Amino acid sequence: MLIGMFTSAAIELLQLVTKLGMLDVDDWIFNTLGTSLGIRLQRLIVRAETHKQKRRSTHESRYHA
Repeated sequence: MLIGMFTSAAIELLQLVTKLGMLDVDDWIFNTLGTSLGIRLQRLIVRAETHKQKRRSTHESRYHA
């Protein structure tokens, strides 16, 4: 999450320095929240897939022994 936060802050500061955009703290906050949500969602999906694979391998070992 820190990488997402620092990346977003760097982009906002770059926009301020180059005057190619405007510094918007809301963007930084929402990008950081989006990074956090994305990380949590990815972990949830990986956990669900791991659980699914464990159930499948347990099921197969019971019936193919």
